[in-house]
Amino acid sequence: MVEIILNENQKQEIALQIRDLINNEISRIKDTSNINNQEWFRKKEAIKYLRVSNVTFDKFRLAELPSHEVAGITLYNRHELDEFYLNH
Repeated sequence: MVEIILNENQKQEIALQIRDLINNEISRIKDTSNINNQEWFRKKEAIKYLRVSNVTFDKFRLAELPSHEVAGITLYNRHELDEFYLNH
């Protein structure tokens, strides 16, 4: 087995590149989806948009995922979902 030793800057650069690749792939997938045209989602739609399970989404809510109450209906903003997902 070969061991590769990286300094902290190299580790950070690789981590950033991996994050960029993941973000680009997420964007590509979302761009091919009709749901991407929506600005606001109910819970079930937000779960589909983020491609996460109900349990994961509930964990996001506990981690203070932004939501908005309108006429007794909880709605989630697409841009806030994207930002939250990328930062958690």
